[in-house]
Amino acid sequence: MSAVGGVTTAILLRESLTNPALSWMDWWNVIPMALLVTTAIGFLHGFLITTFQLPSFIVTLAGLLAWNGVVLMLMGDGGGTVNIQNPVVRNLASEVLPPVWSWIVIAIFVALLTLVEFSTANARRKAGLRPKPTQIILAQTVLMGIVGAFLAYLFNINRGLSETAPPYLAERTRFGRYVYAVGGNKEAARRAGIRVERIRIIVFMISGFMAGMGGIVLASRLKSVAPNAGSGNLLLYVIAAAVIGGTSLFGGRGKVYSAILGALVVSSVENGMGLLNVSSGVKFVVTWLVLLSAVVIDAISRRSQQRSGLR
Repeated sequence: MSAVGGVTTAILLRESLTNPALSWMDWWNVIPMALLVTTAIGFLHGFLITTFQLPSFIVTLAGLLAWNGVVLMLMGDGGGTVNIQNPVVRNLASEVLPPVWSWIVIAIFVALLTLVEFSTANARRKAGLRPKPTQIILAQTVLMGIVGAFLAYLFNINRGLSETAPPYLAERTRFGRYVYAVGGNKEAARRAGIRVERIRIIVFMISGFMAGMGGIVLASRLKSVAPNAGSGNLLLYVIAAAVIGGTSLFGGRGKVYSAILGALVVSSVENGMGLLNVSSGVKFVVTWLVLLSAVVIDAISRRSQQRSGLR
């Protein structure tokens, strides 16, 4: 899906330069078109899975083959590389915000997290539950502020905060809690009144949308797209980043920032082995060992929780 998003963007931008009938297209309408396509693909996957109660792994694995074929068809018989000439899209992955924005973004992020913590504590207090102590919340705010200031400093001495760094909220919304509930126990979520199939379809649509964004950013980073876009070890690393970050393959557990940390681990291992001139075969084996270790730890942890009655 990421390849479809990147290739669709590149093809439409190329056609806007060569086809007078499509000269009205520019980055501001081409990117939404590409994201609409990948979101529709996510809807198709979710519709098939929920309507016919198919294993999602099989449907998305079949989609991997199908959308790779679509990429080849979009690229045409001649194949080759399509260069991205639009300056906005070319610089999407490399543009950085002014240094002051690093401090502003970090400050807003810390303030929002603190506000959420106080709001949660107030809600628990009204419900007659024990809230998190104010001293702990203030200590967390100070700690987050220190870490945020250090990150802003690192951003600014390097290049700056990228314009493509998006914020995420998964645990502080009703929809996010529904997603966790459906992932943890679908039948229990259904009996609790959650519209399970609707949630699953929306999640697949979000997945398609985010995959499209990733494909566009990757195409911007490479300044071009090729017929092999989305292939190679990309899928392995995407799964590894999520699992190593603590996302359970059995559902119901995982955090966005943990997946980001997992991606940092995978990229660090990849770059480190590259600096050591390790062969490609050894890279795959090492990545497999790291991924397998994360899955084994997840399985053992889940089993121990089931024995203790926590799950």
